Amino acid sequence: MTASLIVLEGLDGVGKTTIRAGLAAHLGATALDTPGPTLRQLMPSILEAQHRDVDARVLTYLAAGLAIGRRARAIADAGTPVVLDRYWCSTLAYGRAFGATVDVSAVAMGFAHPDLTILLIIDDAERLRRLQERGVEGEEDVLTQQRAFRSKVLAGYRGQQPEGLGVDVEVDVSGADREEALRRVIEAVTKHLGGA
Repeated sequence: MTASLIVLEGLDGVGKTTIRAGLAAHLGATALDTPGPTLRQLMPSILEAQHRDVDARVLTYLAAGLAIGRRARAIADAGTPVVLDRYWCSTLAYGRAFGATVDVSAVAMGFAHPDLTILLIIDDAERLRRLQERGVEGEEDVLTQQRAFRSKVLAGYRGQQPEGLGVDVEVDVSGADREEALRRVIEAVTKHLGGA
């Protein structure tokens, strides 16, 4: 497999962070996430300063994604695979579920295209149990426990996206322990990108 940019998407509690670490170790890849550790700490204050405007929220996360995506693409193009936790699809899926209406088509043109975007899915009862075990962390955690919001986010992931930025494959990790979930993801990567 040539050095690739692989994105993991999915609802909170599906195991993205754990799978990102395992997949990065397996591939000898750099592990990154959106919005990144520094912005993650600042994001609550930024969103509050924007008076929780949903369009501003989407544009703020897209700005972070734009920068991280370009960095990730440069790393991959230089020969080191990258596994990225959340990217374009998460920003749009959650933004739309919150009610964002901003036209982001011009922003999409600047985004680096992943080589593979995987949507991780899991049985709802299992996902909700995981959220409870780890402790509800943020607004998204709380809202994705509500069926209507969760359905909107999943529809956003599966909806039409600009070419090169949508979900390529879904991997169901229901009932899988960490090793089995990682095996399923590695199998999908191998199938879509070649030897892993």
